[in-house]
Amino acid sequence: MRSCNRKIFFVIGGLMISVVAFSQNGLRKISKNQKLYELSVVWKELSYNFANVNHCPGLNMDSLYRVYIPIVQNTKNDFEYYKSLQQFLAHFHNGHTRCEMPDYFWDHLALPFLITTYRNGKLLIDNIGSHYSKKITVDDEILKIDDMQAMEYIKKFGSAYVSSSNEDETLIKYSMFNPDLNTLITYAPKEYKKKIRLEVKTHHGIERVKIPFDIEMIPAPKDTAKQATRTFIKKRNSSKEEANVLLTDTLNSVAYLRITHCDNEFHSFFQQRYETIKKYDNLIIDITGNGGGDGNALIDAIFCLVNTDSIQWSANKTRVSNAYYRARASFDHYYNEEKISQKEKDLYDPYFFDTAFMEVPFPVYANPVSPVDRYRGNIYVLTSSFTASAAEYFAASLKKNSKTLLIGTKTAGATAQPLVVRLPSGIEVRINTCKSYDYQGRDISSGITPDYEYNFSDLYQVGKSNGWFKNVYKYIRTLPIQ
Repeated sequence: MRSCNRKIFFVIGGLMISVVAFSQNGLRKISKNQKLYELSVVWKELSYNFANVNHCPGLNMDSLYRVYIPIVQNTKNDFEYYKSLQQFLAHFHNGHTRCEMPDYFWDHLALPFLITTYRNGKLLIDNIGSHYSKKITVDDEILKIDDMQAMEYIKKFGSAYVSSSNEDETLIKYSMFNPDLNTLITYAPKEYKKKIRLEVKTHHGIERVKIPFDIEMIPAPKDTAKQATRTFIKKRNSSKEEANVLLTDTLNSVAYLRITHCDNEFHSFFQQRYETIKKYDNLIIDITGNGGGDGNALIDAIFCLVNTDSIQWSANKTRVSNAYYRARASFDHYYNEEKISQKEKDLYDPYFFDTAFMEVPFPVYANPVSPVDRYRGNIYVLTSSFTASAAEYFAASLKKNSKTLLIGTKTAGATAQPLVVRLPSGIEVRINTCKSYDYQGRDISSGITPDYEYNFSDLYQVGKSNGWFKNVYKYIRTLPIQ
């Protein structure tokens, strides 16, 4: 009997050790050799396909690759490896050149009850767990994090990992603690049991608070009930409505159209309301918070709003390779440099120095909307640093209409078609493959600069859509528009 009990004990003990070992292996699936291989794949694809090196002054792709070889190989787990890969891509300063976490990560990650924002040169608490409200609350200023000046910490552990073409608002926004934006600084493996120490300036003095990363992305059954009892002070995503909106002002003959996403929902929304929109002499199109989506969902709206008989999408240029021309240039440079003619340099050198581009041929579409049914009024497109991807193309396309003005801040600079590279680890990498140009031939790859610059973010802090509409139109009426 004792022998039988001993065997049962050993079996149970062995199972427990196996379970522990399996759980600890959750973020340790990628070998050192695989990390090197995957970095090499990304470097290779960047070398062949990345189109925006001219926006990365001082960057030497090969040197950067060599620097990151030991960095990625020596990461202590899969999450840190992913971070190092994202940091590598952040050097390319492009919103369409980044990587996405594999699904299995989410079982092993946690985040804090903290959302931050940067306003008027200060790092502020935008939202905080209600269980901290006796000490700190919304709009309190964070002075230090882990004994570092607050913004130094944000730049080191947030900004360094952000892929951003727009180095101003977009970079800072995606450096914040904010799970709604999936910012990398927000997450840490559960096994770290991470806590950050905040020094906070409140209305009653300086408070020092430890904030643990204790919101589990996929909580264990024993933790589900505990997490359900804790909430943020402010309701999440409450500062700005998420639905498409059309508002009208008959007295001033103005319509206000806010587009939240480029998708089929907007396509249907616009089609159902276009007859109403046509009645107004002025149309405000708000895409300040539109991160893009499906550009095809915008085509009918563009046909209606651009009063031309044919439309071609804004121009793109992509990298092109010619092995023979590259070989000719290499031979001339290494063995015959003094005898190379200028004609030969102009022909072969772009392929040797990876600066050869070709225009991407886009078809010209006949506008199916009859001239009498096209919109004839003034169009004011509101942009911000969060206007990205398909929404940027929408703004650029509407500029084909001579009555369109862009108002706001420079867009995100996440245009063109990214190449998708799926790595064996499950990490998905995207690499921007094109330079984008507007109808005037200006490079908009790093964002579209509006005709009139104005930051509308403060207008969205209070009230609902009707209030935003009035505030925006009030500003537009102050512009020296002929």
